[in-house]
Amino acid sequence: MALYLTFAMITTGYSFASDSASKPTSIMKKWFPGHYLQMSYDAPPPPNGVAPKELLEAVVSEPCFKGVEILCYWGILEPKKDDYSGIDRVVKDLDYMHGNNKKVILMLMDIIWHSPTKEEIRKRMPGYLLDDPEYEGGVAGKDRRWRAMLWKPKVNERFNKLIAELGKRLDKHPALAAVVTTETAGNPGSGYTAQKCVAGIKATLAAAAVAFPTTPFMYGLNWLPGGSPSERDGLSMVARHAETLGCGFGGPNVRDIRQYKPAQEPGWTWLNKEFLNKVPTFGAIEWEEFTICNPGVSATYGMDVTKLNFMIWYYCKSKNTPSGWNHEKLIKWLQTNGNGINKTTPKNFN
Repeated sequence: MALYLTFAMITTGYSFASDSASKPTSIMKKWFPGHYLQMSYDAPPPPNGVAPKELLEAVVSEPCFKGVEILCYWGILEPKKDDYSGIDRVVKDLDYMHGNNKKVILMLMDIIWHSPTKEEIRKRMPGYLLDDPEYEGGVAGKDRRWRAMLWKPKVNERFNKLIAELGKRLDKHPALAAVVTTETAGNPGSGYTAQKCVAGIKATLAAAAVAFPTTPFMYGLNWLPGGSPSERDGLSMVARHAETLGCGFGGPNVRDIRQYKPAQEPGWTWLNKEFLNKVPTFGAIEWEEFTICNPGVSATYGMDVTKLNFMIWYYCKSKNTPSGWNHEKLIKWLQTNGNGINKTTPKNFN
C-alpha cells in the first residue's frame, strides 16, 4: 500500500492535459464482441505481405469473424500538422464493412517495430514531431522499437488531439466497434520515467472518454517502457482510471499463462483477474503465437480464463509455420471452438 501511495503522489505535478474527465452519462455504448482479423494500412504488398483489400474480403466472406482490426500509424492519419485527411480512408473502409454487416476495430499505432529505417519512421510518424524543436525529438527508440514520446506533455497533447479528431469523424459510425492503442512496451527515450508515462496514459484515456462517448476505447498495455519496481502499481493505476472513465484495456500475445515465467507475464493478463467484466478487454494472437505455440491453446485460454471480449487474429497465410497453424486451420478451429467469447457487457458502461 505504501508503494502504491508513493507512486500515486509522484504521478501528480506533470503538465499534462486534465486526466480527470468523467465518463459520459446516459449514452448507450456500442457493443460488438467477437473475433477480428488484423490488417495494416502499412503492410508490405504481395508477395511479401497481404493487400488490405484481400484482408477485408477475407473477413466479409467468413462468418467466424465479427470484423477486422485496422492497424493505423499516427503519420498516416495525420500526414502534416493538423491535416487529418488520412481519416478519409478509415471512413471508406468503415462504410464498406458496414455495407457487408461487419465491424471495425481501429488500432492507433504510436510505435514502430522491426528495425525501421529513417524513411519508415518519417512515413509512420508525423514529420513535425521529428522536426519541430517544441517536441524535443518527438520519437525515441533503438534497434527494433521506436515510439512517440507520449510521456512528454507536448507530444501527448498532439496525440490526444488526433483522438479528438477521430472521435468527431468516427464515433457515431455504426461499423466502428472499438478504438484501441498499441502496447506500452518499447524503448524509452529522453525524459522518460514510468511515472510520466502513466500520467500521459491517464491524460489520453480522459481525452478518449470525451471523444468516443458511444464507442469502447481500450488502452493497449504490456510492461511500461524501461522497467522499474513500480511498473505493476502504475499499470494498476491505469486500469482503475480506465474503469472510472468507461474505458478498458488489453494487449498482445494471448497465451496460456503457464507458458510464461512470472516476470514475463504481460501486464494486461494479470489485470484481467481484477477487472473481469468490469471493463472491456481485448487480446491479440500474433505471429509469435503461430510460430512458438499452439494458437488454439492460446485462444482457449483467452476465452475460458481471461474471458476476453475482443480477440484479434494475425492473418497467417504461410503453410510452413513451426506450430503447423495457418489461416485455413484457424478458420476450421473457429468454426468449432470460436463461440466462447465473453459477451458480457462491462459494468463500467452503466
